[in-house]
Amino acid sequence: MPVERWITRLAKEVAPLQIGRGGPIIAVQIENEYGNFGNDKKYMQHLRNIFINAGFTGTDAMLYTVDSSKALAWEALKVPWRA
Repeated sequence: MPVERWITRLAKEVAPLQIGRGGPIIAVQIENEYGNFGNDKKYMQHLRNIFINAGFTGTDAMLYTVDSSKALAWEALKVPWRA
């Protein structure tokens, strides 16, 4: 899948720069406004998993989407946080 290859490659360069690893990246946007147009939680979970598997775990920098009106993204993006 092209997006998976791209995010995996990008993560090699920037995942070490997440705030939890001492870098300046505080948040990683995985999707833009999908929740305003669709409600496929499996799609959002798949994207979330791509980012997590690539090294953006949600514990070193916040994973988020930009959705103004629906809770889809929040439910699909839940990740365990460090205690």
